[in-house]
Amino acid sequence: DSYNSGISTNGFTSVRHEILDSKYRDKFPESFAPDIYDYAYKGNFRLDGSLPKTNISIGSALLSPTRTYAPIMKEVFFKFRRNISGIFNNTGGGQTKCLNFGKNIRYVKDSLFSPPPIFEFLREKTSLSDRELYRTLNMGHRLEIICDNEIASDIIEISQKFNVSAKIIGYTAYSEVGNSVEIKIGN
Repeated sequence: DSYNSGISTNGFTSVRHEILDSKYRDKFPESFAPDIYDYAYKGNFRLDGSLPKTNISIGSALLSPTRTYAPIMKEVFFKFRRNISGIFNNTGGGQTKCLNFGKNIRYVKDSLFSPPPIFEFLREKTSLSDRELYRTLNMGHRLEIICDNEIASDIIEISQKFNVSAKIIGYTAYSEVGNSVEIKIGN
C-alpha cells in the first residue's frame, strides 16, 4: 500500500506550477505551453523537498497513486442502487462539481473532512484562495454519494471495510434559484 496524498489528478497542472521552483521551468520547457511562461513553475519548492506533516517528498505526494473506489461502489450498487440519486467524483470542478447536476438543488457541505497535508501545504504556500482551492481541487474529498438518509450509515460501513474513511458531509435541499453550493470550511 502506497501513501495516498488525496490530490489524484484534479488541478494537477495548477498545483505543479504554484508550488514547484522556477528551475523546472528552465530545465523542462516542454512541460508547459510557451504562452504561459510567466505563470509556469512560480513556487519555491523542489520535488525532493519534504512535505510537512508527512514522511514523504513533495514529488511523491504529487505522484501518489489515485485511489480507485470501484470495489466500494460495486458493493454499494449491489445493495443500494435504488436509494442513490447522485454520485460525484470530485475531479475537474472540485467541491463545486455538483453544480452541474440536477435542477434547483442546494448542496450544503457543512461537515467536510479536514484537508490532507498536501492541501494544507498548498493553502499555506501559494496565492490560491480557499475559494479557488475548493473550486478547483477535491481538497482530499473525492467521492460523494447522494442517497437516502436511511442507508448512509450502511454505505459508510462498506467504505470503512475497504479502509477508506467516509462520513455524512452535508445535505441537499430545494432551491428556487437553480443549483447552488454552500461549503463551510473549518468545522
